[in-house]
Amino acid sequence: MTTVRERAGLPRYPELRCLTLIVMRRLSDPAKNAEIDHAVAEYVGLSAEQRELLSANQRQTELAYRVAWARSGLSAIGAIESAGRALWRVTEDGRGMDCDDVERRHRQSMTNGGNPGGPPEWKEIVLKRLRSIRPDTFERLSASLLRAAGFDEVEVTGRSGDGGIDGVGVYRPTGLISFHTAFQCKRYQGSVGAGAVRDFRGSFIGRADRGIIITTG
Repeated sequence: MTTVRERAGLPRYPELRCLTLIVMRRLSDPAKNAEIDHAVAEYVGLSAEQRELLSANQRQTELAYRVAWARSGLSAIGAIESAGRALWRVTEDGRGMDCDDVERRHRQSMTNGGNPGGPPEWKEIVLKRLRSIRPDTFERLSASLLRAAGFDEVEVTGRSGDGGIDGVGVYRPTGLISFHTAFQCKRYQGSVGAGAVRDFRGSFIGRADRGIIITTG
């Protein structure tokens, strides 16, 4: 069963990254968050209902939520940069990027942990920090990672009795196919064992199409 936000027909994250960069090139630098959100809505031709639909957290619209993640992705690849609180400008590099460049760099950034070309020791620093945070904080961070990777409708369930499912989301590799996905978070020092994988798989069969284990191990 699809949710209201799935049926709203808003652009998904890969498409939004390119759309956001396109509209920002047309705005005066620096541009405010609200200006960028409005420009994206106008460019896509969203209806009033689509613009006003609230996100799952009920604190902002779904459009503003998604465009904020698009900006975060563009910032990570050097296409835009912060110009102050809630202000952004397009970089010289960003003005020369096309949609293929944006997605290629985004994939590279995700593969390299968001720090392409960085020193090798940063990974151990990050892992040590991740293993020290609260379990619920790691779950929310994992949900943010999935949203940045292009998942929609990502939510942390945070409920006992879920059989090891820490959250759910929807992955759409194409416009015609979607997979309801469960995820489990494990702050392990070593590898996740086969038994843990089997237990998790058993917990989401019949409730989700796929499962992802996010681990520091």
